[in-house]
Amino acid sequence: MIILLFTLISSTPWDTGLDSEVLGLMLRARMAQQRNQLVLAETLADEAIRIDVENCDARVLRMELRLSRRERFGSENTIDNDSLTLELKQEMGQFPQEYRFPKLLGMLLARDETLSDRHELDSAQRYLELAVDLMEQNGLDDQREKAEIHYFKGQWLLKKKQYYDASQAFHQVVLLNPEMTWAWFYAGQGFEMAHFLRSAQSHYQEFKLRTRYLPNPTEASLRQTLRLIEVKLDPSASQIDRLLMELRQRKASVGQYLDAAGELFRSNRIDASYKVLLEAPHSGPRHGLFHVRMFVALMSLGKYDEALKRTESALAEASVPSIRQRLLEFALEAVLLSGDYAAWDRVPTAWRAMAEDSANGAWMQWVLDVLGEGAPRSLAELESIWASDELVVSQVRAVRKSDPQTASRLFVAGLFWRYHHFDAAANIIDELASKKSAPLELRLTYADALSMMGRYDESFALYETTRKALGPSADLLNNYGYFMLMSERSPMVARELIEESLRLDPDCRACLDSLGWAFFKLGDFNRAEQLIRRALERDADDPEKLEHLGDTLWHLGDHDGARRAWSEALQNMSDFAINDQYLAILNKMDPAP
Repeated sequence: MIILLFTLISSTPWDTGLDSEVLGLMLRARMAQQRNQLVLAETLADEAIRIDVENCDARVLRMELRLSRRERFGSENTIDNDSLTLELKQEMGQFPQEYRFPKLLGMLLARDETLSDRHELDSAQRYLELAVDLMEQNGLDDQREKAEIHYFKGQWLLKKKQYYDASQAFHQVVLLNPEMTWAWFYAGQGFEMAHFLRSAQSHYQEFKLRTRYLPNPTEASLRQTLRLIEVKLDPSASQIDRLLMELRQRKASVGQYLDAAGELFRSNRIDASYKVLLEAPHSGPRHGLFHVRMFVALMSLGKYDEALKRTESALAEASVPSIRQRLLEFALEAVLLSGDYAAWDRVPTAWRAMAEDSANGAWMQWVLDVLGEGAPRSLAELESIWASDELVVSQVRAVRKSDPQTASRLFVAGLFWRYHHFDAAANIIDELASKKSAPLELRLTYADALSMMGRYDESFALYETTRKALGPSADLLNNYGYFMLMSERSPMVARELIEESLRLDPDCRACLDSLGWAFFKLGDFNRAEQLIRRALERDADDPEKLEHLGDTLWHLGDHDGARRAWSEALQNMSDFAINDQYLAILNKMDPAP
């Protein structure tokens, strides 16, 4: 008994000058709590408060016991979260310098955030942060207590999908108390969702070292997660084989293969994504998402013929009209980019006719007829059929501005651009772009493609000749200036070009970001931040603008803000679009040790 009393006293932040009777009641309450006699423990705490109504320690103990009883017995308990919330709010008003009441309220709100709205309270995060502030103000340096507060803060942030902040909260937990084993896991989870891959990997590995036992499903899931991270960081054949072996051993479902493939594609590991899709089981539902992922991977890899074959085989399986229609559009894209226009004739007649059930399909068949030197239907007929579809109407207008060949080749160049095949985009329009009669959009697409390939001298010469021939335009000047910045040439001239583009089009969204980036290159980071933030007001989720903001904040010394912006950039990248900046951003925010 003496040993137990010593343990209870040493582990409890109580004022040892308490009245002996009150102290005795509280110690008995703690012992009852140890035996899971929560009702008795609460009764003893209530008695201590009756004797000394201003005793803060006794009040904290009672609230801890009430929360424990509510947590343990749930709906069978007569205590509800609303009454607990109101009691904690009252206690905070009476003891404003006591950290434990905001801590308990924050923990309660972390479990049930609807309480905040019902009782006009701040968020769980705010109360938990207040608890830490009060501890520091009062000179309390209980690292275990702080670790517990940060743990609940991290849990709340994970629920709110604020992954960067959650990762930082759990990382703080393991710094304060490394023995909180599951905090290592949740830190890894937060870092993973925030795309800090190396930090996620190290925290997951530390969790594995510290955990004596994990249920088989949890251990297998963690092992697969680590294999996936390894491939993202090093897409070598051996690493991909290890991931595939893990998926096979787990007998992973089609959905699990799709998730893995999507994550790899987002991180610009396109070949690895494709290999994972090839391994996906053929049994079970192979729904539309599988075909979309497979098509995008094949097209990104330039495997146009294989993409066409796979869409044809998928069409035989498809029964949902919307999926079948999308597959037909995929097939048309593959034919247009392969250059084998006759391949469309090998598709069954019924399917070819079905492709015209969508405006996009009808338009692409029209382009196919033009490029394949067939007999396209009249533009008036096409426009009348799809009069309500803005996409096709705008394409028809483009034809009327130039001619069928120019508009068709420009459309195909746009398809190549989507898959970052800039050389192919340039090749299909190069002859047309050199003509004096070439319209602005054609010249601009060609010049942009040359810049994306690093052929800046040719690109800049074309921007200049276009500017002289057709006059300035916001798009031309902005692109010219931005690619000048990419080429590390004349940032002052680039700034002047972009400023002129904004004078021509004050609402140009891309121009604001470009101008901010020009000031960044000139070393005026404060002006750069202002402009990039203005651009983000219009496009809050744009990865490129977020990357620029991160770079700017880093140079201003706000390293935490920079990492948050970079993390948001990676989170907002699509797993259906090529993200060739992914690794560059990762290496800035989460570099290799």
